[in-house]
Amino acid sequence: PLGAAILHALRAARCRMLSIPAGAQRTKRHHFVLPRRGSLPELTLDIQVAGPPRKHAAKDAADHPLILYVLDPEPLLFGMAALFAYAQAGYYPMAEGNAEAQFRRLFVVGVGHSSSSFALDAEGFDSTKLRNVRRRDFPPWDHPAIRPGGGSNPCAARFVEGLVDEVIPYVEG
Repeated sequence: PLGAAILHALRAARCRMLSIPAGAQRTKRHHFVLPRRGSLPELTLDIQVAGPPRKHAAKDAADHPLILYVLDPEPLLFGMAALFAYAQAGYYPMAEGNAEAQFRRLFVVGVGHSSSSFALDAEGFDSTKLRNVRRRDFPPWDHPAIRPGGGSNPCAARFVEGLVDEVIPYVEG
C-alpha cells in the first residue's frame, strides 16, 4: 500500500516525523464546565489557546493582546487559524505600527464542545455525535432533529450566555 511505502521511504531517509505542526505546538488546552441551567445539564467545553510565537511576539503582547475567538474550533477551524497567525507573525517579526504587526500580539482562542462529546482524537471523530451537539447547542431555534416545533432553543441560549458571562471573563481575566 502507498502509506506503507511512504513510511518506508521516510525511515530509509532517516527523517524525523513530527506529530504536530510547529504552529500548533504552542497550543494549550483547558476544560471549562458551564454549570447546570434549569433543566439543562452541565456542558463541558474545550478551550484552546495559541498565543503568538515567543520568538516573534510583541514585547507587550501579554499586556495588550488581540484575541480572535474561534467558535466550534474542532476538527478544523482552530488549527487553520492558529497556523495562519503563527506564519504571519514569523513573516513580519520586526513589524511595528502597521497592520501586519498585529499578528505579533494575536492570541487565537478556540471554544467548543469537549473532544470527548464527539470522540475526537488523533485517529478521527464521530461525525454523527458532532452533528448532534452542534444541532443541539448552536441554532437559535430548535433543530427539527433534536426538538421538533421550531421554538426558541434553550441550549443555544445557555451556550451564548455561558460564552459572554463565563468563558470570555475566564479567558481575558
